[in-house]
Amino acid sequence: MVKPTYANELELYARYNLMTKLGLYPLWLQKYGRGTVFQGGPNKVWAGKSTSEISVVQTLDELLLIIPVKVFEQIRFDEKVCDNWHLYGVDYSLAAAKKGYEACVLPHPVFHLAISKMGRYYQTLTALTRKHQDVRVINTTLGVWFTRPGLLKLSLGLSRRLNRKKKQEP
Repeated sequence: MVKPTYANELELYARYNLMTKLGLYPLWLQKYGRGTVFQGGPNKVWAGKSTSEISVVQTLDELLLIIPVKVFEQIRFDEKVCDNWHLYGVDYSLAAAKKGYEACVLPHPVFHLAISKMGRYYQTLTALTRKHQDVRVINTTLGVWFTRPGLLKLSLGLSRRLNRKKKQEP
């Protein structure tokens, strides 16, 4: 996901909140998502923008990470913050950026056929936002997260309400 553009965090929260409540999150993904990802089958393209060139992004999902050995020798996965499947790609992207590296999406298709469960996602997200407070806004494939505690709490509440609503729909 590319880092979203905004005048200030409150404006970004208001825009993101409105789009999400109106069911327009796919438009958010189209604007800020990058990569040729097939989700749920070979003919179902994910909502992000396909790319035909290398694209610099703020964060990467855990779908596929390629890390040069020289970089991995400097930056390891943080098993305390990400002690499960969720968000370790996001954490690694942000940690690498702090060392002067860029996270990039390659112009090659990837297939994501697994069905993921939220599990400890929100607990990991809270630890991640504490670790990266200097970033202020973290854009992931599952939402925009603010590292300022008050805005994070609002975002978490919105996300949980929407997830409950989706589970109740037929």
